[in-house]
Amino acid sequence: MGFFSGVEYIRCPRQSYQQHHTNLNIFLDKARRSVLASLTGPLLPAVGNLKKLQNLVLASNMMTGTIPSEITQLTNLRQISAGPNLFKGSLPDDIGNLRNLRTIIIYVAALSGTIPPSFAELSSLDTVDFTLSGLGGTLPSFIGRLTTLTDLRLEYNRFFGQIPQSFDNLKSLCECSQNPDSSCERHLFSRT
Repeated sequence: MGFFSGVEYIRCPRQSYQQHHTNLNIFLDKARRSVLASLTGPLLPAVGNLKKLQNLVLASNMMTGTIPSEITQLTNLRQISAGPNLFKGSLPDDIGNLRNLRTIIIYVAALSGTIPPSFAELSSLDTVDFTLSGLGGTLPSFIGRLTTLTDLRLEYNRFFGQIPQSFDNLKSLCECSQNPDSSCERHLFSRT
């Protein structure tokens, strides 16, 4: 990882410049301080060593395994875009350590569990997309404290119950999606 210690941006689209390779294909662009890759397999705990990383884009790969808890050591992260992939397990409990995070997109995954309580610490978030991620449980009321949210997508998951009253605090919300056939009862845009 020493070679990549100054990397600030990782973009890993499925369509790589060398599509005939099936495993890790990394291209370092020193001028842009970024990495382009087509990835399969797990996201390794060593990702936690990329301390300067600001944008982690792992979109449209075939990555498997769990999201390592070491990702929560990347306190400069502003964006996580990791969908679609084949991640499973739960979101890291300490995800709230990523206080600079503005965007988290983890859709079309096989996650389980709920949105962890530390998520409430992500006060800079403007975009959350967990569409088809596999998360579930009752919608946490602490999401209503994330007042900078402009885009919240939770559809096609295992959430149930009422939409918490605290969601009325999301005054900046422009886009919000929940399962069309969900058992959540209150409509988010009923406020005047």
